[in-house]
Amino acid sequence: MKQAGFDEIRSIQFEILKAVAEFCDANGVQYFLTGGTLLGAVRHQGFIPWDDDIDIAMPRPDYNRFLTLSQGRLGSRYDVSVLENNPAHSRLFMRVMDNRTLYVHKYYRRKYRTGLGIDVFPMDGIPEKKEECEAYFRAIRKLNRQFALAQSTPFKSTNFVRAVFKTAAMIPASVRGRERPYQKIMRLVSEYPYEESRRVGITTGVYFEKEILEKADIYPAADLPFEGHMFHAPACYEMYLTQLYGDYRKLPGVEDQKPKHAFSVYWK
Repeated sequence: MKQAGFDEIRSIQFEILKAVAEFCDANGVQYFLTGGTLLGAVRHQGFIPWDDDIDIAMPRPDYNRFLTLSQGRLGSRYDVSVLENNPAHSRLFMRVMDNRTLYVHKYYRRKYRTGLGIDVFPMDGIPEKKEECEAYFRAIRKLNRQFALAQSTPFKSTNFVRAVFKTAAMIPASVRGRERPYQKIMRLVSEYPYEESRRVGITTGVYFEKEILEKADIYPAADLPFEGHMFHAPACYEMYLTQLYGDYRKLPGVEDQKPKHAFSVYWK
């Protein structure tokens, strides 16, 4: 198999984004650019020059509707993948993937190889009370780690010490399996319906409390340029980016201007 280069990876992901956005707009499904993709749209009007992934989010009702309407496919090229319809799926959230590709994650077992895709995060309701919110995210962090450990490759991490500790933690996580923490997270997030909540956020990402927003601040959606096309963003995108990155207009040091994701992509 031929390995895809950096520019090819971004081109594939951008084509997926356009297909998802077109499908959403045609079917009245809400989506928003998030994370580094939103930062790229605001600061660079496209990809962050050294970034190699695309993230979007959908309110949970729209997320569920997208899954139902797509029936697992967008045309012949793109698979809409979640744990329920793909045993090789390795995320707590949806991914829309190019089925002509093979995505190999450095730290996940061979059985969890899928295609290159973009990440689609559900936005859920968030508890109002501070103590309840802290307990909520503490539980999600713990379950998220158990889910990841259950599918990780032994003795692989960013350094030897981490690899040893991670491998030891994998033993009980592998015995429990992925299904148990996944279902517990799904029950947790369902306790706070998006429609009934004042505060909402991405609960299955990596930023946790930093992605909490007032639902009223998200609408009406803004439109921002990304690689010559317009895509939807939360109305409060400046506040959101400040919560995530602080002074988001400032470029990181040269040593940090490189891809951070541990994967390789091949053409089938």
